Amino acid sequence: MGMFVGNAAVALAKIGTETAIAWLLKALEDSNKDVRGNAAEALGNIGSETAIPGLLKALEHSDRYVRRNAAFALGKIGTETAIAGLLKALEHSNKDVRWNAVQALAKIGTETAIPGLLKALEHSDRYVRRNAAEALGKIGTETAIPGLLKALEHSNEYVRGYAVEALGNIGTETAIAGLS
Repeated sequence: MGMFVGNAAVALAKIGTETAIAWLLKALEDSNKDVRGNAAEALGNIGSETAIPGLLKALEHSDRYVRRNAAFALGKIGTETAIAGLLKALEHSNKDVRWNAVQALAKIGTETAIPGLLKALEHSDRYVRRNAAEALGKIGTETAIPGLLKALEHSNEYVRGYAVEALGNIGTETAIAGLS
């Protein structure tokens, strides 16, 4: 069943019609976690905003695979509507879910995500902190500079390294002053 459903989800993603989206949204509620995970991934590949409510609901699913794929899909769709759900996913117990949520916020790339990403710079998981710094650099706004400057003092070298890179990407006088 798993291979069939995986192939069906890929095929429906290629078709990408409203009928295919409707089927995949229904599959997000299937009793099989693999079906739900494959459906989330396929909806991300289609990229339709119609899928956002279903994917936000999938972010609340008990299975980390489903949540991870939902976060990834929301990032691929790339709309601000998903930000609140993705910020909540930063607190998930599974690191893959947290990492995909940060990456999705980076892909969405709007200033609306910045307060959550700044908060993520202080998360207990060093990978979340590191990826938040990277995401802030990709967004590239001066609003992130104070949080990134604080991250330069972090005990983890990777967090510091991504903060330096992010400040370099922002590239303003304020960011440069913080690096010297």
